[in-house]
Amino acid sequence: MADYSKRPEVTVETMGKVHNPTGEGIPVSSSRVQNLTAKLKNNTNHTKNGTHDSHETKVKEEGSARRNIARKKNDGVAAGGHYDSRNKKQGGHGKGKWSEALDDYDTPPVMVLNEKDPLYDELESERYILSSEGDGNGKAQPNGFDPVAARQVYGPMLTLPEFKHQVSEIIREYFDSSDADEVRRSIGELRCKSFHSEVVKKAISLSFDEGPRERELVSRLLTSLHPSLLGDEDMEVGFENLLDSLDDLTIDIPDAKAMAGCFLARAVVDEVLAPIFLSNLNNRRMGDEVVEKAVSLLSHEHCAARLEKVWGPGDGRPVPELKGVMDQLLKVRL
Repeated sequence: MADYSKRPEVTVETMGKVHNPTGEGIPVSSSRVQNLTAKLKNNTNHTKNGTHDSHETKVKEEGSARRNIARKKNDGVAAGGHYDSRNKKQGGHGKGKWSEALDDYDTPPVMVLNEKDPLYDELESERYILSSEGDGNGKAQPNGFDPVAARQVYGPMLTLPEFKHQVSEIIREYFDSSDADEVRRSIGELRCKSFHSEVVKKAISLSFDEGPRERELVSRLLTSLHPSLLGDEDMEVGFENLLDSLDDLTIDIPDAKAMAGCFLARAVVDEVLAPIFLSNLNNRRMGDEVVEKAVSLLSHEHCAARLEKVWGPGDGRPVPELKGVMDQLLKVRL
């Protein structure tokens, strides 16, 4: 057994000094632990001397838990204390935003040309409104006032598709009422003088789907509208546009070309078209079925009387007129 009597007695006074009489700590032999200890001592000395690390957490107020974290991008903080995101990625103006430099990028810049520039245009330098209509003195007259744009309107009040739609409704109503004066008033209220040639084409093309009565009404309508509403040029352009569209109309209406020839010949007899216009068409459209049909009808004897009844007996003439014609025939025969 061990001889415990030889060991010194451990008391409160001798505690910690039995195996370490000097009371000093045992030196650490690890180099890593020695480096960490030296670094900790250096940080403690810097804190005592008043020096701080640039990335160290700073306390805004003494004894307060509110802290301001100073990060590496300190140079982006603006004078007002807000972060300046102009140099940030994702668009240069923050996420989901664009800078002012990209606004209206598709709008061409306004370039003011010098009068000596070869590309200088005097009309583009001022705010001009060009119009083909005038009062004869070189000054265009407004056709109306646009309440949305808050300015006067020069030229047609409607677009071409809108004008065609309105004319179709007017012509269909005319087939029921037979009131040519109402047609004249309605077309004049549209204020689209440059589109008046479409009235001729639309009226004749709509009558192709109807009976002889409606075709006779269209022939009388053209006579009524000329020359007060439809001038010579409107009539000629309207018939030329009709001839150009007959290939498409023939697909649905096989007799469209024959009926168009009758309309053309009737217009010459009613003095709506000049005979020289038909001659020019015959020279420019040699072999055209429509032009040949019109020339053939005008070549017959008593062509004027024949073309007045070109649409047959069911042309919609009033009963008193038919009675007068019958009385004249009876007087001649009896």
